[in-house]
Amino acid sequence: MTLQFDASSEEGRVLSILLKKYPITVEELRRRLRVPDKRLRKTLMGLQRRGIVSLQPLPDKTYVRLKRLDIQIIGLKESQRRPIKRAKRRKKGAEELLKELREEDPAYQ
Repeated sequence: MTLQFDASSEEGRVLSILLKKYPITVEELRRRLRVPDKRLRKTLMGLQRRGIVSLQPLPDKTYVRLKRLDIQIIGLKESQRRPIKRAKRRKKGAEELLKELREEDPAYQ
């Protein structure tokens, strides 16, 4: 049974990096994700409790090791996202703006 993780979640982001670059230290992972150390440690501890990763502390570094490779990252790819359609606004010239202001102002009528 494969484990599925959302690509936009913290766990999904960590696992997608681990699947691409392995072995990696906790410090490298923190720099790539641009998250605080405390938040990354909390995410890694949660993954470790679930038996997905293990942390290997060495005297100067801590490596993150994948224990399971049956991981699937799900989410929308850039090509699958619908583009946001924005209304095109026509720029008004100075003459049109003055005309609108005059029509609304009771002093000109």
